[in-house]
Amino acid sequence: MTRTTLRRWMPVALMLSLAVNFFFAGLAVSHVGRPPPPPHGPPGPEGFLQRLAETLPPDDAVILRRALDANRATMQAEHDVRESFPQRIRAALLAEPFDPKALLAVFETTDQQERALRQRVQASLAEAAAAMSPEGRRRMAEFRPPRHGPPGPPPGPGFR
Repeated sequence: MTRTTLRRWMPVALMLSLAVNFFFAGLAVSHVGRPPPPPHGPPGPEGFLQRLAETLPPDDAVILRRALDANRATMQAEHDVRESFPQRIRAALLAEPFDPKALLAVFETTDQQERALRQRVQASLAEAAAAMSPEGRRRMAEFRPPRHGPPGPPPGPGFR
């Protein structure tokens, strides 16, 4: 390039360089001091019960936390059932020859496991509530967990 051509392109190159630098600087600054993104979806039952316990009178919170501790393995088992569900569905769908009864069996087995685990946790919570003070039960009844994200649209026609 000649010196004149170089001189003509130098301001353009400088402006492009500044624009790119400002873009990346703005991108970096926009992330400074920002809290990490929330976890995907609402908290699991353990997080829900921990938040509930924080709103209870101290003695009632101890009762609820004991119920939580007694059911930690059950809640982990329920989590494991849910985590393995997509893999089991995928395996049933990809099996050759495809067997619709095998797919239905995955659904049924998962439903039964979740129902049994949920019933154990519910029974334990009912026992904990029975041991709590009237004030603790009132606070449980009034507890509303924080919403995660904007509310979704209402169900469409034909939804039951």
